[in-house]
Amino acid sequence: MRLSKIVARVVCIGLIPAFAAQAVEDKLPKAEKILDRFVEVTGGKSAYQKIHSQRVTGKMTISGSQGDIELNLTSISKAPNLSITKLESDTFGELTRGYDGKLAWEIHPFAGNSILEGKRAAAQKALALFNAPLNWRAAYKSVETVGIEDLDGKPAFKVKLVSSSGSESTGYYAKKSGLLLRVDRTAETSQGPTPVVIRFTKYKETDGVKLASQFTTTVPAFDQTQKYVYDKIENNVKFKKDAFDLPSEIKELLAAKKDEHD
Repeated sequence: MRLSKIVARVVCIGLIPAFAAQAVEDKLPKAEKILDRFVEVTGGKSAYQKIHSQRVTGKMTISGSQGDIELNLTSISKAPNLSITKLESDTFGELTRGYDGKLAWEIHPFAGNSILEGKRAAAQKALALFNAPLNWRAAYKSVETVGIEDLDGKPAFKVKLVSSSGSESTGYYAKKSGLLLRVDRTAETSQGPTPVVIRFTKYKETDGVKLASQFTTTVPAFDQTQKYVYDKIENNVKFKKDAFDLPSEIKELLAAKKDEHD
C-alpha cells in the first residue's frame, strides 16, 4: 500500500510612484523575445527543424519521507504530436502514458487504465507537442514578462505562460544565458490539480540542440521529489508504423464505451 500510494501521486510590495513602476516595466524584454532567444541559445531554429522524432532513455527517482524508488524511463515522440512515455520497475510494474494525435491515455498499475479527459487530456496533449520550444506559439495563447527574480544567484526573467487550453504556468529564463531554469505550474493528476516546481539543472547537446537532460520536479503537497536523468537521447529514430497506435487495453476501453452508447 505504501508503494502504491507513492506511485499513484506520480507521474510585501512597497508603494512606489506610478511613473517609477512604469519605468521598471519598460525595461523588461518582451516575453516573445525571451522565448525566441531560448530557441537560439539551445541550437537555433534550423537545428530544431532537422529533428522529427526522438527516443529518450534514463531513470526517474521518486524521493519521499518513506524512501526512494527508482524507475526506468523510456519516452518516444514524433512530429507533430505523437508521444508515449513508459516508467517501469520490478517493484511496482509499468506505468505508460501516451497521445496518438487524438486521444490521451494512461495505463497505470494501481489507478487502472483510462482514456484521459478534460484538463488531464489537455495536459497530455501539450506534452506531446514535438519541438515544443520552437513551436511555443502553438503551445501558448499568451505570454507576458512579469518581472525579474533571483534564482540561486542568477537573475532570471519571470514569464507568465497561458496555454492554448487556458492553464497557467510561470517560466524563469536566465538573464545571462537565456536558458530555462525553472517552471512553476499546476499538474493535472488522478488526485486533482497539484502545484509542482520543475528545476532544470543540466542541459545536454545532441545533434546541435541543447535539451534539459537532468531536472527535478518537487511536489510540496506530497512531500515528494521526482528526479529525472536522461542517459541517452536519440534523434530522428525510425519507429515502426504502429509504434504510436493505441494499446490493446485502451482499445478495449473504447469498445466498452461504444457499447454503452449503442
